Amino acid sequence: GELLRNSITIRKAGDELDGLPGNVEADTVAHCGPSLKGEFCRTLTVVDFATGWTENASARNNAYRNLSKAEAVIEERLPFAIRSYDNDNGSEFINLDFISHLQAIDVEQTRSRPYRKNDQATVESRNNHIVRRHAFYYRYEPAELDLLNELWELVRIKANLFTPSKKPVGRASTRDGRPKRVYDQPVTPWERLKRFDDEDRAKGGPGFIKPGCFASMFVRQVRQCFSVVWADGFPRCRH
Repeated sequence: GELLRNSITIRKAGDELDGLPGNVEADTVAHCGPSLKGEFCRTLTVVDFATGWTENASARNNAYRNLSKAEAVIEERLPFAIRSYDNDNGSEFINLDFISHLQAIDVEQTRSRPYRKNDQATVESRNNHIVRRHAFYYRYEPAELDLLNELWELVRIKANLFTPSKKPVGRASTRDGRPKRVYDQPVTPWERLKRFDDEDRAKGGPGFIKPGCFASMFVRQVRQCFSVVWADGFPRCRH
């Protein structure tokens, strides 16, 4: 408990990261509906801070032997390697098995301050915009676990390949002197990741995208489909 928690470094909302892919935040969402009684599914959300790439996987509860399966699915799906892992103070993350797993794959683990949700603002926003938006506040029991995981397989394609988003890049002032946030142009998480990968490879680095990752193959197949369609003269417009 307390000794394990104190052994993990705290990362606050204002702490700066290196701005490269691989620094992720993680949290779980309880699909309990209106009652906490009985057993219900949990969804693990992992989001990359630099690109916004988000993965979800559900487990029958927060026990390590179940949540570790969801974690393994997410680690396999991510198109880049995890370098640091920031979580809250829940027992599903602060336990010897989970800590040992991250150490075994050479990932630095940090945690937020207790009761400070702003320390994990990125993943908290995904809990709302992705998990609650698609699975709602319904109750999902273990018999419906496969249904939830089928949902996340579809949502990940939409969220990471086809949903542009803005990221704050600085601050400025309005004409009357009020501070305001400055955002970049909206792009998808995949486009952000490709930029980081291309820049690193141009500098002689290994890049960030894993060889044979799902996103690369999916985008390639979509482009091939559209090239065939356009080659056949589609769409045909009336003149």
